[in-house]
Amino acid sequence: IRRYTTDIIMSVAFGVKSNCIKEGDNEFRYWGKKIFETHPFWTALSVFMPQIMNFFSIPFHKRSVTDFFIKTFRENMEYRQSHNIIKHDFMNQLIQLMEKDYVESDDMKDINNSSNMSRLTLLEAISQAFVFFAAGFETSSTTATFCSYELAQHQDIQDKLRNEIDEILKNHGELTYNAVNEMTYLHKVINGKLIIYIIYILP
Repeated sequence: IRRYTTDIIMSVAFGVKSNCIKEGDNEFRYWGKKIFETHPFWTALSVFMPQIMNFFSIPFHKRSVTDFFIKTFRENMEYRQSHNIIKHDFMNQLIQLMEKDYVESDDMKDINNSSNMSRLTLLEAISQAFVFFAAGFETSSTTATFCSYELAQHQDIQDKLRNEIDEILKNHGELTYNAVNEMTYLHKVINGKLIIYIIYILP
């Protein structure tokens, strides 16, 4: 499941096919693990005296880690822009915020346009994608694992959840951000799991 969630996150956050399921030791999995390889001293310093980290520009993650994700995001963003590729994913939303300062909805009926908002810079967009990946790298796979276990134990809940997903996908025709937001029972299942199994990554 960890390899599967890595593939999903890399797809929606960076717009690339990481293929971790078939290649468990590929570079995306490698650099994902490197995110959590932090030195205890720097971790303690960032918690108790973050002003020192800021003053001396000490990075929390290794430069090689951030350089990899910056390079990955920039290359894929430039490729999409040069080839006029539009996908309904997180990266496309970041590109819209960089170019237009608002995000167009999936069905184009409602556009969240605000002239008061400033456009995202490239570094801000990369930071959002990086946090998206780092926050979901282990937590998403753990959540999916526990949810799968509980659904296997409760067939009635599994059937109800499957019916909701099938019905909403039938109405939308494809999996979109708006479609996922309508899956209220799915949200209840995930939130219920988070109450039973608390997800926390130890340093």
